[in-house]
Amino acid sequence: MKKGKEIALKAVIQSITGTARLESEPNGAMIFIDGENVGETPKVVTGIETGKHEVEMRLDGYDSCVKTIKTKAGKEFVFAAVLQVKRGSIMIMSNPSNAMIYIKGKKSGKTPREITDLMPGNYTIEVRLDKHQTWSESVDVLPGKDVSLKPVLQVTPGSISIKSTPSDAKFL
Repeated sequence: MKKGKEIALKAVIQSITGTARLESEPNGAMIFIDGENVGETPKVVTGIETGKHEVEMRLDGYDSCVKTIKTKAGKEFVFAAVLQVKRGSIMIMSNPSNAMIYIKGKKSGKTPREITDLMPGNYTIEVRLDKHQTWSESVDVLPGKDVSLKPVLQVTPGSISIKSTPSDAKFL
């Protein structure tokens, strides 16, 4: 090279990227990287810029799973999420109140009461109060949903037995 002479250099800028292998249990969760939908699990996502990224997995009926990952150039990051089923709840407000609640035959407190963190499924609910008829209903709890019950408890009917002499006496 001679002093004072210009030399033209040609530079090729290459993006250094990483890869993420994303899995979920169950499969089929939507994958979002930094808010952008990139497909469903399981999936290998290539061409991710190096650095930190927010990964979110969403599946109907399950709680979302969010994790910050750090990708490195030429490396594969593995993220396997076990998605948790969304729970449901039942709110029970009886008339009259202060009645005992039974869920699947087990005492669960007195009305009014919200029973939370219930796995999806079918539950038999009974509400009992002294001198009242037992109220019972079968309820389906769905993922992430709340059920509201408002049982009206009926007073237990009574009876009267009368003996008279003479036996054919009339009562008015």
